[in-house]
Amino acid sequence: MPSIKRVAKMEEFDVIVVGRGVMGNLAALTASKANLRVLVVGPKEKVTTKKVYGSRSYALSPSSIDFISSVTEGKKIELEDQNISSMHIISNTAKVILKAEEVKKKYLAKIVNHSSLMDYLLNSNDSEFVKFLEAKPQSIDYKHTDDGERIILQFFSEQKTFQVSSKLIIGADGVSSWVRQSAGISWAIKNYNQKAIVSEIVPENDHQGVACQWFYNEGILALLPCHNGNLSMVWSVKSSFADRIMKQPLEIFLNHLHKISRGKFGILKMNTKPKSFNLSMSFADNFYGKRIALLGDSAHTVHPLAGLGLNLGIYDLISLVEQGDWFRAEKEPLFDPGHKRKLLNFHKNRVRKIPLVQHSLDSLVGLFAIPGPFASSVRSMGMNFVDNSSLIKSNLIKQAQTVI
Repeated sequence: MPSIKRVAKMEEFDVIVVGRGVMGNLAALTASKANLRVLVVGPKEKVTTKKVYGSRSYALSPSSIDFISSVTEGKKIELEDQNISSMHIISNTAKVILKAEEVKKKYLAKIVNHSSLMDYLLNSNDSEFVKFLEAKPQSIDYKHTDDGERIILQFFSEQKTFQVSSKLIIGADGVSSWVRQSAGISWAIKNYNQKAIVSEIVPENDHQGVACQWFYNEGILALLPCHNGNLSMVWSVKSSFADRIMKQPLEIFLNHLHKISRGKFGILKMNTKPKSFNLSMSFADNFYGKRIALLGDSAHTVHPLAGLGLNLGIYDLISLVEQGDWFRAEKEPLFDPGHKRKLLNFHKNRVRKIPLVQHSLDSLVGLFAIPGPFASSVRSMGMNFVDNSSLIKSNLIKQAQTVI
């Protein structure tokens, strides 16, 4: 893991990343790969040991995995992941099975634990181009210099006041983004009045790389295969139910899981303490500001039913890199990653695509929330139709694996 390098007063960088989660570290790693000088700002996330993984995992698409591999190429460590060979989507009376072999791929997605991914990115982020600062910025300002306009982050404390500057600030600081608020970028949010309960489960039966998702009247349960043989659980339910079940004895909690999953993985045991978080859909009016770009949850959030959250953030970063020509930096003496034209092109690319994904997922959430036998019958007919069409299933898999 890289050491924390002290930042000199008014030191200048090409890119400042605010936020030290997955997106912040990945953005910094990518910028350093392009030989851009990077400062990463924010409190360091506490990472669990490899022996005791946290509850949260991600389903990363082949496009996301390929991008991460490209910016960590040549590193000595390997990312611990688990291939999803097939996905079973199940309702009360219907099932859709998607298989990687149907599109001649090795996997549909890879499951990666949050702590494992953070550890991997931090150990890969050992470039001389990257520095870290464990401080909270207080304000944003601008100034003109010999190499053009720069954006300034100001820090205040009891001991000292100092500034750092760059050509671009990346907001990767989550749903309550300080960068977004400081830039005056408006945003809207739709609360689903649901919570996602996450945990790592120990199954009796071998998961064999199979991911399962059950849609039932009260919610959605996903059990995803993990690298260590366990299952990553994402259980989306009404907030009131989540609050009640989290207070119940462990035996009652597990009995609910066993009933919903119909014993697919045998007897289930809890490996990590369940955690819950509110589910919502949010969208920033702009994905950019003056020398500012927003990535991931800072710009948008989605319902977790399709596992697209982190993938969309990575696709944001891919777009920012491509629109900004980051890997041409060495060929341009006055390279400017925060140029308005580049950021506007990035915004146009993302603002066309993210809402389509959000509204599609929002419609699915609404569709499966409609009660009654007629609605259930219509859903079953639709799912059975999809399951009987190799062409539709193939197209669904290809779309899910493509950069959005």
